[in-house]
Amino acid sequence: MGTRNASHPEIAGKSVYEVYEEEKPYLRSQKIAFTGYDTEERRASSDCLVRFDGNHYSVPCEYAGKHVSIRKYASRIVVAVEGKAVAEHERNFEKGRCITEPLHYLPLLERKPGALRNGRPFVNWELPSSIRKVWEALRRYPDWDRQMSVLLSTIPTYGLEALSVACSVALEENAVSQCTIMNYLTRLTEEPKVLNVPVSEKFKLLEEPRSDCSVYNQLLGGKE
Repeated sequence: MGTRNASHPEIAGKSVYEVYEEEKPYLRSQKIAFTGYDTEERRASSDCLVRFDGNHYSVPCEYAGKHVSIRKYASRIVVAVEGKAVAEHERNFEKGRCITEPLHYLPLLERKPGALRNGRPFVNWELPSSIRKVWEALRRYPDWDRQMSVLLSTIPTYGLEALSVACSVALEENAVSQCTIMNYLTRLTEEPKVLNVPVSEKFKLLEEPRSDCSVYNQLLGGKE
């Protein structure tokens, strides 16, 4: 926030953050975190962004074009809809920045997988190394963006760590494709099903079998 104050020429032209950094050594330490915040009402743009203090912050795509409430904390901002927090970002004190969370845009990839090629939220997305390696390996296929979009869309359901493990297994097995990774992912995360097969009374054992390893010696017939 560029400020000019005729009565204080020493801070003229400096941002709030720059003045804060200069005064920081002289401030009393605060042991209890400050949790107070102010709010502003905004309308999210069609590209899932809300403007605040000279910057743009992303919101989940389902809230594009809707009214949201911005809770302004000292070091972060929280975007809420009808009292429920839907997005949170570290507060940026520079100007002209666009702060995006790629997960907010995942549902859009179902319609526009090509956004993975040069879409702003995905260009510098920091992903686990195994997922990034799969991303690069799939690029040899013409439909790599569609395959990668399907894999990334599983993150809200299975989590980033589970997808990372599934990608690691696929890389180790040299079987990198959407289908194989989805197979590994479901096998890693789904609970094994226990079949409860009803047993007829006439087939039930009257006595439980007892372990007796000596029967193996009889099978060997004394042979080594």
